[in-house]
Amino acid sequence: MMGPYAEALSVVISLAFLLVFYVLWRDYWVDEIRDDLFALRDNMFVFAYENGLITHPAYTLLRELMNSVIRYSHDISGARFLMLAVVHAAFKPPVPAQFAAWNAAVASLPIAQRDKLVEFHRDMAFLIGRQVFKTSMLLRAMAYLLGVFFWLVRGNSDGKKELADRMPLDLLEQDALATAHS
Repeated sequence: MMGPYAEALSVVISLAFLLVFYVLWRDYWVDEIRDDLFALRDNMFVFAYENGLITHPAYTLLRELMNSVIRYSHDISGARFLMLAVVHAAFKPPVPAQFAAWNAAVASLPIAQRDKLVEFHRDMAFLIGRQVFKTSMLLRAMAYLLGVFFWLVRGNSDGKKELADRMPLDLLEQDALATAHS
């Protein structure tokens, strides 16, 4: 049986290990999301080129948003997401005009092209959500528990993606755009 000093030392060592783990892996996670976003943007470019959408506003606005998120990815965190959610709930700022313009531009496309661009946007939102959960121990634990819940209840393992679809990740996108334009 361990004494109180040994237990306290064990807790301190465990917390130090977690701190070192997060400090060492933080830069890797930023590089990882940037790599994933670059790959997604490249796939979107190929799709736009093959479908003649290079100059279409739906493509150009989404590409601008992805570029902003790539530049902003080092600031994506669970704490920032929670702060933006609280500020947004308290002050209800207007949605940037770029989002309304993108929705209108996407609506003007044929269904197959519209669905594919919406899928690219959803994939970007999933990557942002994954980064939010990776950078917060509390949110990461919740994501695993909810992933297990969706797997048990619904019989699928896509709980994290479903959760990302339900989170207001557009707050981080709006913050990325505001940062890029300031």
